[in-house]
Amino acid sequence: LKLSISFIDDPLRLGIAKYYVGVIYNNLRDFERAKEYFGQAKELLEEAEENPFKYYIPNSLGVIEARKGNYNRALDYFMEAYRLKKENKVTPDEEMANISLVYQFMGNFEKAKEFALGS
Repeated sequence: LKLSISFIDDPLRLGIAKYYVGVIYNNLRDFERAKEYFGQAKELLEEAEENPFKYYIPNSLGVIEARKGNYNRALDYFMEAYRLKKENKVTPDEEMANISLVYQFMGNFEKAKEFALGS
């Protein structure tokens, strides 16, 4: 996969572009490269006043860890995204579904049910 996004000079747009490159690598199951781009995106976007991706990056990292079978790490990332959305008064529907699935994979069906029903 060859991509050139070096022509983007606005940190917000570059951060968003790097996020989507991470999504592509995640879909290709190249998890290390995906994490690299998500990390770069996070760094660039942390400085932006309006950062709609602050929830998506930890959620995407959680997806990577879940796909790799690292459920505790996945849960940490999903919980981070969940907390960020709650703090910013955004409904964390996707995060609650992901948290519920991870708890199911871990065999903790009570916690899975709690998040599935909207803790």
